[in-house]
Amino acid sequence: MGVAFRSGGYTKFVRIGGRTIKDGEAAAIWNRSGEHSQIVGPKRILMFYSTIRFLTRFKAEADQYLKIQHRDGTVEHLQGPVQMYLNPSFHDTISVNDGIKLKENEVIQVSHLPMLKNEDIAYNTDGTAVEKDESLVVKKSKRFVLGPALFIPAEDEIVEEFSWSGLPEETCCTLNYGSGDISRFKKIQLHTKRVWSVKVPIGSGSAKVHASLAITYTIDSIDKVTMHSDPCAFICGALMGDIQDLLSEDLPTVKSAADFRSIQTKVTYKMSGSKSFPNLMGTGEAIGFSIDSIQVLEVTPGSRMQKQLATEHEREMRMNAQVANKESEIKFQELELEERRKKMENEIELSRKEAKMQADLAEELHVQKVSALTQEQEMTKIRKQENLGSLKASDALVLEFLGNLKELGVDMSKYLCTEAGNKASRKIIDRAPSLATYSNPATFSDSEERKE
Repeated sequence: MGVAFRSGGYTKFVRIGGRTIKDGEAAAIWNRSGEHSQIVGPKRILMFYSTIRFLTRFKAEADQYLKIQHRDGTVEHLQGPVQMYLNPSFHDTISVNDGIKLKENEVIQVSHLPMLKNEDIAYNTDGTAVEKDESLVVKKSKRFVLGPALFIPAEDEIVEEFSWSGLPEETCCTLNYGSGDISRFKKIQLHTKRVWSVKVPIGSGSAKVHASLAITYTIDSIDKVTMHSDPCAFICGALMGDIQDLLSEDLPTVKSAADFRSIQTKVTYKMSGSKSFPNLMGTGEAIGFSIDSIQVLEVTPGSRMQKQLATEHEREMRMNAQVANKESEIKFQELELEERRKKMENEIELSRKEAKMQADLAEELHVQKVSALTQEQEMTKIRKQENLGSLKASDALVLEFLGNLKELGVDMSKYLCTEAGNKASRKIIDRAPSLATYSNPATFSDSEERKE
């Protein structure tokens, strides 16, 4: 029996034996007569010259459905939750398909193709239907399913696929649209504001510019939209028609940035407001598009005009660079002159400070010299006073000695003139230098002679 669940890949021919079909398994058995039976487990079966094939299980959840193609050609859709075993005696294929989930304001177009019996239609020899019954062949109805909803198609229903060229980011000069990339989708979002950013060409040649527009729109009518195979192509054509009507005259040649700014102002003024786009507004209303607003974002130059503006800009840049260089040179020269002036002022200031410093130093040296001389004079005066005092003391001492001798009645002239007296008083008289000269008889005689 085994643990694993067996599926369609398990096929065996059993001569004599049995098989256990577990709960959750199913098998198809053909006996030796070719008779078929389907067994859904749990069950134990005995076989004799029989073929057994386990069946593959298919499961659809709540948002899915099973598409069953029967061997008789009929197709059946079973909405989940459901499960079924693929039995080759009954089915060709079974597939699990997702239902279509629709959000709010999302809508799909569903076409109903009625199943017609052969007896309902009579055909001609060329294979075409008889005229009286041709209405049955082309009989077809459609309906719209609006979200929020989960749509599970019936067997005779198909969800239509829309093929639109889309709203391009940049339009060309011609009105031939729809030849570019095709967008294929099934859902259309209603009543939701969207912004179409598009760049449209204006003018030609060297006067060509591009205007960037922001067009706010909503799809508000699914009936009108589905009446046209490619509504986006109609929108683009209407927009270019309005552009050509607004700016039919040639734009002036641009020679400078100022000329381009004047063109920008002119184009922006003419394209401002929804009234400048009657074709776009009318076409949008006719095909179910509601144009809420149209704004001019910017106006940019074309390739040739861009080159001209770039050349002009380069020339202006070179001129500005030259002017800037001249101004830099002048400013540099002014800075050099200012630096020289400051340097001279600094040198003059340094010379002035140096002269003042030397003068202060000379004055200080003079004051020091004067102070030194004054101090030296003071010291000399003090020494002289000290010497004078000393002399006076010595003289006073000698005079006192001589006066004492005189009081004793000694004849001073004789006493000093005699050798014995002079010798005796020599040591005392020499203490008074002012008297020592006159106390020496020889000296006294010489002085007398000089006087004569």
